[in-house]
Amino acid sequence: MSKLRWLEMPFKYSTSDDFEKQLTAWLSDVFYERLPEQGFELRDEQIYTAFRIAKALCHRHPLFAEAGSGTGKTFAYLLSALCYARMRGKPVILSSASTALQQQLTKPDGDIATLSRLLKLNIDARLAKDPRNHICPIRVENLRYGPRHKGKAQLLKWAKQSKLGDRAEVPEVGDELWSLVSWNGALYCDRCSRRGYCQLSAMRRHFWEAGDFVVCSHDIFFQDLWSRQDREHVEKLQHFKAARQHEPRPYLPEYSGVVFDEGHLIEQPAISNLGQSLREKAVLDIAKGIRAYSKMCRLELLLSVELVEAHAKRFFSRVRSQVVPHPEAERWHINWQEETGEAAMQLCQSIEQLQDHIAIESQLHMGTSLGEDLNVYIERLDRVTSGLRMLFKSWTEIVTWWDDETDTLWILPDKFANMLRDRLLSRRVSVVFTSATLSTQGSFSTMERMTGLNEAWCSRVGTSFDLVSQVKAYLPEDLPGSDADTWFETAAKRCMELIEANQGRAIVLLNSQRELARLKEYVNEHPLPYPLLWEGSADRGHLVDRFRKDLSSVLLGTSFWEGIDVPGDALTLVIIFRLPYPWNDPVMAAKRQMVERDGLDAREAVDRPAMLIKLRQGFGRLIRRQSDRGLLA
Repeated sequence: MSKLRWLEMPFKYSTSDDFEKQLTAWLSDVFYERLPEQGFELRDEQIYTAFRIAKALCHRHPLFAEAGSGTGKTFAYLLSALCYARMRGKPVILSSASTALQQQLTKPDGDIATLSRLLKLNIDARLAKDPRNHICPIRVENLRYGPRHKGKAQLLKWAKQSKLGDRAEVPEVGDELWSLVSWNGALYCDRCSRRGYCQLSAMRRHFWEAGDFVVCSHDIFFQDLWSRQDREHVEKLQHFKAARQHEPRPYLPEYSGVVFDEGHLIEQPAISNLGQSLREKAVLDIAKGIRAYSKMCRLELLLSVELVEAHAKRFFSRVRSQVVPHPEAERWHINWQEETGEAAMQLCQSIEQLQDHIAIESQLHMGTSLGEDLNVYIERLDRVTSGLRMLFKSWTEIVTWWDDETDTLWILPDKFANMLRDRLLSRRVSVVFTSATLSTQGSFSTMERMTGLNEAWCSRVGTSFDLVSQVKAYLPEDLPGSDADTWFETAAKRCMELIEANQGRAIVLLNSQRELARLKEYVNEHPLPYPLLWEGSADRGHLVDRFRKDLSSVLLGTSFWEGIDVPGDALTLVIIFRLPYPWNDPVMAAKRQMVERDGLDAREAVDRPAMLIKLRQGFGRLIRRQSDRGLLA
């Protein structure tokens, strides 16, 4: 629903064309006069970026806007997007890759609150977190009667009184304990007795009422984008009424535009939510749910359930036997064999037979709760068969991988960039990608290949810092080769020596959880006299806040390459433990094959640009102000 936020526009305008003219004039006044009066530096790079973003929003034309560290790109897009949202009467989505940046935007002394206060804008921005940041009351009850855990009593006490169940309220809770009470995708919320009355539902109602901005992660945005596509497809087919009743509404409200901050990081969440996921447990849980009604159902239905279970176990057992484990990558290759394709076909056929039996059974119990519940199972089984049918396509049309952590098979269309482009543009909303690292060697070709947006406008400005005088670099030349048995221990020792010489105040950036675990093991054997903040030991935003406040602490992890803003003496050393070349996983292999078909060198067109973008992001954590000084290692 559109809101009358245009009544609170900071300037007057008469038409759409006049709006663009008046917006540009207002931005000039703010950046050249009003903000400098409040002590902010005048930065030509920031003003140019703001003008380019304003033009792209007004013309609904996709834009790649690269702005180097220190240019103030956040203010540039916030002010332009704010006025555009009010003119259109719908909020703009601010999507980012890290919770740290989301908190930087929305906390009481964050960027949005600062602009709102200084310019008297009354900005209405609300945070749409990943549902996994909220508790599930049913899982809380399960924990209450489950085994003992350190911190369990305090967590249960908090959960009982929390209105929104947000993890940020208990940041000291570690990942392991939180995973026992948080919402997850395997839950069947549509059949829950608390549906509509839980903490997650309260949070959704809160951010759906946002007037100007909804702040979310890239993952949440693309979950919403692809779920809208599924919903619209169901409605076009005029699916049976029961299915429409249980079809979840989009997670995000209607919006007028989207700004992707850290836009270079959209690929992983985009393809993960575009792809079809298949889990043996999901199929067996459906079978278990149907069997719960065994006393009320026909024998033919129950026999069909048993057949699906047997075929599911056979299919997933074959897939697991053909997985090629990788010690670092999250996505593992699968060496497909013909017998596995036959097992997939048998599973698909048995599921379709089960759906026929469920349809008959639901007709026999029409108008009852049993009939409605059975129709929900038809819909869930549809998702399984749609994934299985993708496996029957040519192997050149799909990309597959195995996620060992979640025991999940993923299937992705090969032309995912074109699908992303079509889906983004089909919403007829403004789309802006911004980051300090969207280009490599002056070219936006990597972003164009990633998004399919070859016609996007481009804007590029460098950093406003004097990096030559503010930064020193250390590159050790006496370490053994990275393939040597002694490399890791030697590198870890040198890393600790640098931290000790710098008296803490460092971020150590690693490339995988395995690498992080190995370094933690080394440090436990060779302790340092500084507080070490390890990723996973608490909420990430909480760790960053502790790092800012404790001027001797060290932050270590794999997810701090982007979106961490720690100016001043708290951070004077950034250590890149290993160059962040992408792992040889199935998605990267597919990208390499695509560029090779175009006659390009895959290492130069795919691997090196991906590494350089992430490397530049990591280095960008060090210098955040003109007064900052530090060492890159």
